[in-house]
Amino acid sequence: MTKWILLALFAGCASATTVYSWIDSNGKRVFSDTPPASGKYEEMEYVAPPPATPVPEVVAPESEEAVAEVEDKEPPAPQVAAPPKITLVSPRSNETIRTNTGEITLIIETDKPLEDPYEVELLLDNAPFGPIVNDKQWTVSGADNGTRTLQIALLKNGEYIAYSEKVIVYIRRKANRPNPTPQPR
Repeated sequence: MTKWILLALFAGCASATTVYSWIDSNGKRVFSDTPPASGKYEEMEYVAPPPATPVPEVVAPESEEAVAEVEDKEPPAPQVAAPPKITLVSPRSNETIRTNTGEITLIIETDKPLEDPYEVELLLDNAPFGPIVNDKQWTVSGADNGTRTLQIALLKNGEYIAYSEKVIVYIRRKANRPNPTPQPR
């Protein structure tokens, strides 16, 4: 049992030496680096513990101002990533778009690269309109005549993560009317 306790005390140590153990005339166990002159003894390997790691020195503040300064310091605020930005550059707000096909050419700016997983989508009157693309310029067609609200949505892995400001435009489509035939007077 003593052998196991001794081994446990010295486990994980770096350098090994031989230790001798025996029971003396008073019935007590003795450990030594040299064997007894006579009698029975046990021989064991002793592994010295590694050197102790120095404890860092704690320096007490020298004045009450120093104590107050330490107490007043708040932990740094966690850094939060800035939300992505997306801007509809063209068409501009209050612009009139004259088109026979309801075509709108969109130009945007964003701080995210428009490559996988980022994409953009046009919201026409708050509803998705046209394809989802990963380009900063594209054209949609089929927008109806009238006052329309445009907004660009930025998507990441199919999830909406940012929106541009809303822009109001006026779409003017020519009616496809045949030329009137002159009437006799």
